[in-house]
Amino acid sequence: MKPRAVLLCLLMIVVMSVVTAYLYPRLPATLPMHWNAAGQVDGYGPRWQIWLLGPGAMGALLLLGVALPWLSPRQFEVQASGATYGYLMTLPVALMACVEALVLGAALGVPLEIGRIAPALGCVALILTGNPMGKVRRNFYMGIRTP
Repeated sequence: MKPRAVLLCLLMIVVMSVVTAYLYPRLPATLPMHWNAAGQVDGYGPRWQIWLLGPGAMGALLLLGVALPWLSPRQFEVQASGATYGYLMTLPVALMACVEALVLGAALGVPLEIGRIAPALGCVALILTGNPMGKVRRNFYMGIRTP
């Protein structure tokens, strides 16, 4: 991963950690964690799980992004895709930051239409992921692999 992509991911993790730490005392004991297709809450979790959902998942995705080039077989090196790989590994971290922001907003009573926001967020993520796929060189992890 390019250092710029790693720094951007670390910045997002730090920002979401600061936001979570700031809002944590104001959060209720149980938070909405899952919504059904109609946009109604159908799953709750304890307040401490917000740390796993946000900074924890974002950190795990960053570690995965850093580890994949090291785990890649020699003939399928990810470094050939360069900046595109960094971009594609930064997107899931940003997506998890958005999800955490939605959960924090819902927990604090901000009126959000999750039934509309979540599908829109998924569509934007697919568009942002699909656009650079033409720049991806043959590798072991990303894109479509055909013989």
